[in-house]
Amino acid sequence: MVHRLSKSLIAFTIAFLVPSSVLGQYYEPVVRPLGSKYRVHKTRHFEIIFEEGSEVEAWQTALILERTLPEAQSLSGLAGKMWMPVVLNNSSDRANGYVHTHPFRQEIEVPHIKGNRIGTRSDSWIEAVVTHELVHATQAQASGPWGVGKVLHWFAPDAARALNLSLPPGLNEGAAVYFESPGPHGAGRLNDARFQMQYRAAAASERPWSLSQLFESSRYGFHANRHYIGGANFFAWQYSKDQGLFFEKMRTRRFRNPVRSTGLDLRRTTGQPLSELVTEFRQETSTTLVHRRPRLPDPIVESPGILQRRPQWLNDSTLVVYRRGLNETPGLYSLDIESGATKRIHSVLLPEDAWFSVADSVILYSRYVPDRFSTLASSSDIFEYDLSKNRERRLTDGARAHVPVQSSSGIWALQNDGQRNTWIEVDAVGGIQTIRGRSQADLIQIAPSAETTAVLVRHDRAQAIYRADSSGVLEPWIFMDGAAIRELSWSSDGRYLIFTAEWGSVTNVFCHT
Repeated sequence: MVHRLSKSLIAFTIAFLVPSSVLGQYYEPVVRPLGSKYRVHKTRHFEIIFEEGSEVEAWQTALILERTLPEAQSLSGLAGKMWMPVVLNNSSDRANGYVHTHPFRQEIEVPHIKGNRIGTRSDSWIEAVVTHELVHATQAQASGPWGVGKVLHWFAPDAARALNLSLPPGLNEGAAVYFESPGPHGAGRLNDARFQMQYRAAAASERPWSLSQLFESSRYGFHANRHYIGGANFFAWQYSKDQGLFFEKMRTRRFRNPVRSTGLDLRRTTGQPLSELVTEFRQETSTTLVHRRPRLPDPIVESPGILQRRPQWLNDSTLVVYRRGLNETPGLYSLDIESGATKRIHSVLLPEDAWFSVADSVILYSRYVPDRFSTLASSSDIFEYDLSKNRERRLTDGARAHVPVQSSSGIWALQNDGQRNTWIEVDAVGGIQTIRGRSQADLIQIAPSAETTAVLVRHDRAQAIYRADSSGVLEPWIFMDGAAIRELSWSSDGRYLIFTAEWGSVTNVFCHT
């Protein structure tokens, strides 16, 4: 039987056939960091390429991929034969993970995301990121009926894979976030209160996100991950109706004829007009929202379009905040609590957790330093900004250290060691001494009296706050069953430890005396 192709289908095939076949064979070279040494571990469906020192993470990656592959293929539909390189990089601190089609591979960075991490309730960062990226991999590799993708696969299989991933970002990421959020332990971002509160706030507002806003990434706004948040909630809602069949149909239709619009495909796959679909989605999801409108205290300063994070006292009348905005240079700013006036202290782009600490007239922080020869790697180093001299000074070089705090003897910080950290002390000339070896310490806060140090430690899916002395000896202190603990902060007199914790579906502030 001869298949009849539409004119648009023929035109699209001719237009992309030659260049796609070229892209399918020749790729832009990737420059790895100097001195990196890789080893290979092959499984039935994957080739794990990992840097020396990441053997544990390589075995863990292989086990997770093989265990969850059938379920991920079931979500993507029409599974193709899977054979995929997975590259584990341990030379960069940015904690990224992605699927690339030219050539077809996964790239995963072993150190976990700073601060607002993915997978607080997962067994590990590797489990969270590998599970997420596997959905993109199976989606790219999936087959389909006769059409553009089928023809293109003969000449340029990587270009055909790109067709599978050409759905709107919100659908792609929504499927992956949904897949990373299963099980009774509350793993994944769909079970993360801070992730979900952004969606709840938008859904309960007078101008909830539209369907196109759920599906497309934000170019002009703070919600850079809006398509993750909105797409995941839409996907979860639609999955409850048809067990994800709409996603398989959407991918298949795009693979067959990528010229058709997303709106038309969504209507055909769900069987509902878009207006009816949006109305039903908003009505059903809004009924699950808890509307609480507590009386909030008056703000010190209101700045629409500005984010101000981690306020810390510089003196009795001035705060230091990390500030960024749509029309604002990111950096450290002083904030007068009486007038609300702000003044830029130092322009600097901090990591995801926006961590910094203030000690006397010195501000300590870490920031990413790009590798000179490789665009793949950036290391986290410690810097200090001296307010009396208005000067930044780099304290470490290639230390891969973060969350620095001033102790009585030097600077305490955490140093990346694979998925875990090493507790270190940095002296005035950048020398490093290990206080405590490889563990999953995530945060250090020293009391103003310097008598007690609070350390946030993770044990698999559980977190606990420990007390520590100057020698690094840890003593269990605060444990909340099932909670995800976030930030720690001492009161000015050191009597109270204040911390935020997600206990249930919201994040609350707790105080321990």
